[in-house]
Amino acid sequence: MIKTNELRKGNIVNHLGNFILIESVFGDIVNVYAADMGGGAYIDGIDCKDIEPIPITPEWLNRLGFLTMDYEYDMIDWARPDTEKRFSISQNGIPVEKQPFLFEYENGWGDNIEVEVKHVHELQNLYFWLTSEELTIKETV
Repeated sequence: MIKTNELRKGNIVNHLGNFILIESVFGDIVNVYAADMGGGAYIDGIDCKDIEPIPITPEWLNRLGFLTMDYEYDMIDWARPDTEKRFSISQNGIPVEKQPFLFEYENGWGDNIEVEVKHVHELQNLYFWLTSEELTIKETV
């Protein structure tokens, strides 16, 4: 279950095995678009207790427009080539597949900020907060 204060319009989450797009949040109830993430059926009044986060995976990073920029045996680094913003997502350590995803952002003053992200909606929220742009799916899921 996801806390409702973590959700906002545009978040992608899992509802009973289906990926859905949050349209609005009212208390513990969300309204969503199902099927093809926006052009599909509008569903009214889903209880938040039935919504699960989507774990970040390399496949989800690709769907969100991130590409592998550097890959070594002990490090993977992803970035969005279509933006001039200074951030990336990385995994460091051996075995790299078992390491957490770190959202890294260079704030322009020489500080590098790292935040561990586990779920797609968390990454969407961080990206929006830093860029004022939506992080959307590049393909239908």
